[in-house]
Amino acid sequence: MEREHHVGLVLSGGGAKGAAHIGVLKAMEERGIEATIVSGTSAGAIVGGLYCSGLSADEILDIFLNTSVFRPAFYTWRKPGVLNINPLAKVLRPYFKFDSFEDLKYPCYIVATDITKAKQRVFSKGPIIQSILASACFPGIFAPIEIGDSLYSDGGILNNFPTEPIAQKCERLIGVNIQHIEAIPKEELKSTFGVVQRVYSISTKFASIAKYQHCDVVIAPPALNNFNTFDMYKIKRMYEIGYEHACEVFDSNSKQWV
Repeated sequence: MEREHHVGLVLSGGGAKGAAHIGVLKAMEERGIEATIVSGTSAGAIVGGLYCSGLSADEILDIFLNTSVFRPAFYTWRKPGVLNINPLAKVLRPYFKFDSFEDLKYPCYIVATDITKAKQRVFSKGPIIQSILASACFPGIFAPIEIGDSLYSDGGILNNFPTEPIAQKCERLIGVNIQHIEAIPKEELKSTFGVVQRVYSISTKFASIAKYQHCDVVIAPPALNNFNTFDMYKIKRMYEIGYEHACEVFDSNSKQWV
């Protein structure tokens, strides 16, 4: 298959660390690098969807800074999860003129996990907001979302770095992996939630790294290892880390973006 003249962008999952994705978008804007096709999981699905709707990095950052899922409206009652992600739909709705993949500025592919059929699903047609919510349902924290006859949870369960939907559609591919995992002191693993989060991150690491070969450029900021998935009060710093690291990567590979 002959590749189209797209610059593709793959955005991994990673919870609040998704703010680093926005920093990467800001670095791209400043260099005139325009991604024209996007694939994302979880936090990457949220950022990717908003980008494909036509929003700038500054506009997406403003949404992240002013939205908290740890509000009373998000807590569940008699559901299999601590939080209900559906109220996030009200937050996202104003940024999508039409709730449709077909009406986006750029093609977008969103990965979620069908936990009833035990398989991955890639959404690229029809309503986009529910697809984003399904992709971002972190297991054990957010209750799964029902779409059709299936229940969906976080896309990162099966594919946290979804290069496959767009790798063959691009002339060049930028991969952004915000789940950078390095060794940490055992003292940092003090809670059940902390251990579960760490294990989940480790489980996605090696499958993601194996797909770096599909990318022309990979952005994986090491400094994000110092943050966790739900560091909601450190959004600005994680944004800055993504921006700074992306600037370094793009400037060291400047010839291919001319």
